[in-house]
Amino acid sequence: IGVSHVVLYDTDGSLSVDGVLDGYVLSGFVTYFPRFPQWAMSKQHGAVHMEPGLPSHAGPDAQAASHCLFMQRGVSEWVAFLHSPDEYLSSARGLRDVEAELLEPLRPLR
Repeated sequence: IGVSHVVLYDTDGSLSVDGVLDGYVLSGFVTYFPRFPQWAMSKQHGAVHMEPGLPSHAGPDAQAASHCLFMQRGVSEWVAFLHSPDEYLSSARGLRDVEAELLEPLRPLR
């Protein structure tokens, strides 16, 4: 299994500094959304999530996931949400055959 496309939602635009992503974006391997919460969330989002006990990341995370799923509908066979660069797919036994161990059991649920 490999990755054929990456969609990045960046909260502060820092991933575009120094042109780090330019080659990937130009090649079509990466679709990049800088400052996603600023243009995707309502102006009231910040005020609401300043209240104690409300996670400020919940709204943008849900909005990014919905946006990504809608954008990939009919385009991608599988979509995996990895919320941090240090997250990856694994299993207790290790993933020696991702197709057989991970994707085949999920295929009937699609």
